[in-house]
Amino acid sequence: MVQPFGVAVGASGQVFDSEVAYDDVRKMVGTAVTAPANPPGLDFPVFSSLGGVALNSSNTLLYATDPVADTVSILDLGDNQTTVYLDGSSGIYQPVDVALDVNDNLYVLNQGTGGNGSILSFDSFGYLLATNATGLSMPTAMKMDMSGNIFVSEKNGVVQKTHRHQFHRGGRYHVQRQR
Repeated sequence: MVQPFGVAVGASGQVFDSEVAYDDVRKMVGTAVTAPANPPGLDFPVFSSLGGVALNSSNTLLYATDPVADTVSILDLGDNQTTVYLDGSSGIYQPVDVALDVNDNLYVLNQGTGGNGSILSFDSFGYLLATNATGLSMPTAMKMDMSGNIFVSEKNGVVQKTHRHQFHRGGRYHVQRQR
């Protein structure tokens, strides 16, 4: 692994890693890392700048952000085909991470520029459901717990908390470094 960025873990223990150095996705097998299966005649998925990844509930689709291309793509793990799922016309701007809720609705963390980062949620057809948070200052990563709470880390050392059904700027949790 070279410069790992995002990680997605499936219910059956599959682990996928996005790597910044080569802009690719790798599947971890046991204690080893392998490239995704590449059937003859099919190229590996190509990303301009790979960011965060998330796996759907059936462990068949891997969502990946590309902040430079302003896209979220889906990698079908069954046939290694990549499809652009969302682009700038969907309202995303520099997407850096993704998460899926229990209904496989997709949450996209937009880094934006400066203080205009946001979280947008989309249904399985790519239709915008809601804007879940705005005014995030250079967000870098996002995770969602089983209760629907969304935690966002920002470059300034702040962790924001909001909920998938709320529209507001979440509570601030200042993170202290542990030695």
